[in-house]
Amino acid sequence: MADIFDEDLDSIIEELMKDIPDEEDCAEYETADPDAAIVMPTPEEAAETAALESTLEMLEDEYDIEIGSDDDTAQSPSDPTDDGGEKAEKKKTRLIVTVSTLLTLLVVLTAVAVFVIKPVFRLEGHDNTVCDMSKGYNEPGYFANYLGISLTDKIEVIGKVDETKPGNYELRYVLRFLGREYERVRKVTVKDTTPPVITLVGSRTVDTRDRVWTDPGFTAIDNADGDITGKVEVVSDYEEGTAGVFKVTYSVSDESGNTSEEERTVIVYDNTPPVVDLIRASVMYFNIGDYYSDPGAIAKDNFDLNVPVVTEGAPDMWNPGVYTVTYSAADKAGNAASAERQIIVAAKPVVEGRGIVGGGVVSDSTVYLTFDDGPSSVTPKVLDVLKKYDVKATFFILNYDAHPEYVKRAIDEGHTIAIHGYSHEYSEIYASPKAGLENIMKLHDKLVDDFGYATNLTRFPGGSSNTISKNYCEGVMSKLCPLAESAGYSYFDWNVSSEDATESSLAADVIASNVINGLAKGRGNVVLMHDAAGKDTTADALEAIIKYGLENGYTFAGLSSDTKPVRHNINN
Repeated sequence: MADIFDEDLDSIIEELMKDIPDEEDCAEYETADPDAAIVMPTPEEAAETAALESTLEMLEDEYDIEIGSDDDTAQSPSDPTDDGGEKAEKKKTRLIVTVSTLLTLLVVLTAVAVFVIKPVFRLEGHDNTVCDMSKGYNEPGYFANYLGISLTDKIEVIGKVDETKPGNYELRYVLRFLGREYERVRKVTVKDTTPPVITLVGSRTVDTRDRVWTDPGFTAIDNADGDITGKVEVVSDYEEGTAGVFKVTYSVSDESGNTSEEERTVIVYDNTPPVVDLIRASVMYFNIGDYYSDPGAIAKDNFDLNVPVVTEGAPDMWNPGVYTVTYSAADKAGNAASAERQIIVAAKPVVEGRGIVGGGVVSDSTVYLTFDDGPSSVTPKVLDVLKKYDVKATFFILNYDAHPEYVKRAIDEGHTIAIHGYSHEYSEIYASPKAGLENIMKLHDKLVDDFGYATNLTRFPGGSSNTISKNYCEGVMSKLCPLAESAGYSYFDWNVSSEDATESSLAADVIASNVINGLAKGRGNVVLMHDAAGKDTTADALEAIIKYGLENGYTFAGLSSDTKPVRHNINN
């Protein structure tokens, strides 16, 4: 530091020396007395001298010091013999002394300022500050000055605040000035006040009809801790296999204690009823007096593991009929289902001897004339022709309330009475196998009650091969046919058709021709004809058919229990 001021002193002296005139530059003035002649300063030199004196006075006033006067340095108060060069030398000497004194004073004052007067050095804001990670750290600022001179740009900040990580950080502010070092410290606390973000996979509201619901998952991300999915706690009241509304809560906390929570609603619908499966067949056949033990049923549900089955109904094993046993089940959600079993208690058709005995002569070329849909006003006409030729036939009758006398006459004259059904309404009789069998049994019982006539022969309306039944019950004929046989009935179709049902009134000669052309030797010829109302041409064609048969070696007979049934392929 002393070297700096020494250099300044030398430069100041050199600058001041430029203002002092050389001796040879001074003008000489002569007086009357040559010995007393002196050198007078020029006007410029006089002005510079005045300026220097003014400067010295200013320094004396500013620093309260006394630099000296001409008298202090002169050899005598008045020396008329002293020439101008001598005076200039004295002035130079005085100036050098003055400047030296001043510079010495400045050095002293500078030293005092350096070692005693310190810079103003402060931090803006607080020495201890807190910042949020989400907002980041903003430096409040700092400043320094010395005797009004800014030193802020000389401050060095040491340290760094990691805004992405909670913690305590220290920043040092260092000012280096005039060989000395000054320091300030700020402590910064970075806090995480942002909670984690929980993201649910899938919907917040779940509608399901599945017995088992599987949580699709979730993620949890924190701005400081990163992926914290593994810390998520799941609380759920969901019960597997149970319908209802359930809540699933997901919660997680980060290292700073910030907590987040999400919720999912799981709505489990169960509107699917149980499935009731019967143990053993849905139709069971028994004879009167047989022992019956209910085989039961089991229920399977899409939610409930164990669904009880309630059984209602039981057959009366001493009374023939079709009985229904119902098996019901309901799950916890209230969905109900049931299944039915038909228990058929059959009374074997009661007939004398071996069963129904058909009248007539049976040979290897027998014609079995059969008439459906009667009795009607046409039936007596048919009976008259049969009686004329002493030919026996078979009548597949319907409910005969309108003409019971025709049924009685047919029985009395030795013809075979067989069952076509109590009703001919397809929608009723083919609604189910049970309905089909009941249609047969109802007419069977009526015949027994009215005439004491029990028959086990039947023909299904439309035949066993009909397809119209599909409109009312898929597969009904496939079940009804064996069902009827199990109940003791033998069903017949035909292998010769008169085609008299194709038109309301087909010509008699056409009907006769259709039958005659369909007959064949060496087999039983079961002929389909109708004695329903309006079928008068059928009665008219009958005589030609009988005469042809008799003349060509055919025999005629009514169907019996011993007749081998003619049957079609079942198509439903």
